[in-house]
Amino acid sequence: MIIERFFWQTRNDVELIALVKSAIERSQHPDGRVFTPVFGAYGDVIMELRSDSSDAAAAFWKHWHESGLNDEFAPKVNPLITSKGRHETWEILEPVAMQRGRKYVDWRTFVVKPGYEKQAVQLLAKTRQTFNRYEILSPLGGPMFTLALVLEFDSLDAYLQEWDVWIRDTSTPEFWQEWHEITDLGGESVPYKLR
Repeated sequence: MIIERFFWQTRNDVELIALVKSAIERSQHPDGRVFTPVFGAYGDVIMELRSDSSDAAAAFWKHWHESGLNDEFAPKVNPLITSKGRHETWEILEPVAMQRGRKYVDWRTFVVKPGYEKQAVQLLAKTRQTFNRYEILSPLGGPMFTLALVLEFDSLDAYLQEWDVWIRDTSTPEFWQEWHEITDLGGESVPYKLR
């Protein structure tokens, strides 16, 4: 499974969100959605597209360009955005049967020391236990030496409670000792609101 994320900065997020949602709908992409950060840069709009494989993502983009959707979308969007956007492509390494479509999504990234990605994935998967709490992702195009966890919540209270429980009950001293041996400082946690 592949996730592509497009980040745009805009002074008119309401209009950009409407255009992006319309473009996803018109493109008939089977799994696209739009987010804005709950806490973070004002005016950021994020489009996420999930595809079953890199080939499926490439087929979507071929359709996007050949159908004329890009020629229709770009002239409307370009006046609304700044030049500070970016595109990331991630692979889901450890998928779960997580309930999707909740109101909030937490993208939590970690910087992993070179050569320790597999060990970090195994540790995160083991810590996840049997709960369908988060997917574990690795970038195909984007930041190097980084892993991400993706969690979904119905409310900000549920988001805070999940991390409180995780810190109190799940993250043992043994976990932290191993985690600090294989990771570096850095990363971020950004809760997004589904639009």
